[in-house]
Amino acid sequence: MYGGCFPGDATVPVPGGEIKKMSDLYPGDQVYAVDRNGNVVMDTVLTFMDLQMDGLVAGSRLDHEFVSIRTGNNRTLRLTANHLVYMANSAQKPTQEKTMKQLPDFSMARAVFAGKVKIGQYLFMMSSDSTVNQLSSDTVSPVEVMSVERSLSSTGAYAPLTNHGTIVVDNSVASCYAVVENDSMGHLVMSPVRFYHYFRQMPIFKSLFADVPRSREQGISFYSKLWYNFASHILPKSKFWGA
Repeated sequence: MYGGCFPGDATVPVPGGEIKKMSDLYPGDQVYAVDRNGNVVMDTVLTFMDLQMDGLVAGSRLDHEFVSIRTGNNRTLRLTANHLVYMANSAQKPTQEKTMKQLPDFSMARAVFAGKVKIGQYLFMMSSDSTVNQLSSDTVSPVEVMSVERSLSSTGAYAPLTNHGTIVVDNSVASCYAVVENDSMGHLVMSPVRFYHYFRQMPIFKSLFADVPRSREQGISFYSKLWYNFASHILPKSKFWGA
């Protein structure tokens, strides 16, 4: 089982103050990601690990099922159940005496399948008063999950890969990885992809790729399949979605 994506109509903030639909992203586009300290940083879409563009199949529109995670600030993150999202638990609910600083911070977050998210856990999101132009100097905050539901979308399914292995989507922080509940190992296995794109940007090689068009290939990428096959030989079945 491969795949793990966001719907095509998910929103992605990009530098310059614009909001793009996930379906409008291409390799080379600038987006926002989050580093291991919870800081928002600019990043680049390197490729798509999975891409299922919307359309008709056998005369019927193809619907994908997504998990809709609604938080206390009335925002919703949608992604497939087997996609990884950063969550944290808290033993106490915030009160008037407890500030956000006493709630879980990003260092306490762990990557879990979206299909395992529960009400009362905390999803990490952009500050509610953040603007797109401020994102590059922002940090993320925990927001309580109020509901978890399933929904259908016919806008396609997209799984972009960034240098940091994270991406800001629908104002929330999500991993770029899916299917296997270990984003650190997924990031390690995808190192050759990052190195390839790093060398492409070096002056000595850049001219060689100047005329290469930005393209997106339909389906699951070779490295996504490689990551799954690699993990299946070293990780217990409990780490895989559907196990």
